[in-house]
Amino acid sequence: MFEVGQKIRVKRSVGDPPSGDSPGGTYATPDEILVVRKINPSHHAYPISVSHEHITDRSFGVTADEIESV
Repeated sequence: MFEVGQKIRVKRSVGDPPSGDSPGGTYATPDEILVVRKINPSHHAYPISVSHEHITDRSFGVTADEIESV
């Protein structure tokens, strides 16, 4: 369905809630365009790693229902 290097659109806010020492935060908001960096089907919680186009040294995980093809 998705391929590495493909541009995608975020359907809803993606981030982490506050937990322990981490304040949490939002990684992407609805309609932001991101790039698929890696697909790892064995990582069941968040099998698709994405990042903003200009960020190539780190990524965050999403599920297929949180994104859509551009």
